[in-house]
Amino acid sequence: MKSTFRSFLLLLVIALMPSCRKEEDTGKPAIVYLYTYGLVDDHLHGLAGDGNPFEIKVSDDLELSQMKMQIISPTGFHSHDGVSEEDLNLLERTFQSPNIGKWDTTVVYNLSAKEQTRNLIFDAPDSISGGWKVRVGLLDTGGNLTQEDYTLHVFNDDFPDILPDATIPVANEDGIVELALNETVQFDGDIVDVNDSLLYVECVVLKGSDTAQYHIWNNIGNWVFPMEQIVVDPFNETGSYLMHIRAVDMLGWKNWKQVRIEVSE
Repeated sequence: MKSTFRSFLLLLVIALMPSCRKEEDTGKPAIVYLYTYGLVDDHLHGLAGDGNPFEIKVSDDLELSQMKMQIISPTGFHSHDGVSEEDLNLLERTFQSPNIGKWDTTVVYNLSAKEQTRNLIFDAPDSISGGWKVRVGLLDTGGNLTQEDYTLHVFNDDFPDILPDATIPVANEDGIVELALNETVQFDGDIVDVNDSLLYVECVVLKGSDTAQYHIWNNIGNWVFPMEQIVVDPFNETGSYLMHIRAVDMLGWKNWKQVRIEVSE
């Protein structure tokens, strides 16, 4: 009888053991949303020289542990933003904007609970403009990691705005202006600086590392410069060209865009 009772107790303990174990955490934490200025995820906007407000909501099936946010300086070019919907894809491929300046920062936050919303402020330097990478890493108490990258478009109110509407001829679907030999390109749109007025606009045409053409419009002294005034010589050699359109205002703030041109017979 005692042996039977002991066996019963042993079976009871074994049966109860799984219910005493700690729940295993295998689910990854989630980034529910990331806001800036009311814009979400892949439409994040920031302002140079300002404290940029971010709101982020994160969650986990059991418990959050830590969050790391990084702002990473880019290299190269980003696309034009703010044009009409019907022309957005073509113009953003045609007029490429350089990323200007550096802004790199990393912050780490300790978290708890299953869900948290954090409101954060990131101070952007006043000398930058372009498309920055925001990287969010999220860790839960089980060691599960989630990482996501977002693009943050940083605007600079001090810089001149180069606001093209079109190229003549219209660029191809890759954003390259195709010309026949001895043809030239024209532009529609405006270069604007409502704060300080424009000092000069210049246009540099490069073929490889060589300067094929150089034009400058000096002493503008106005807040707007029509882009139709950018007149360049006909292209008398076949090949690939880069055209840099640069604007400088009275205080020395600069901005520029790049257009790719292909000339064939």
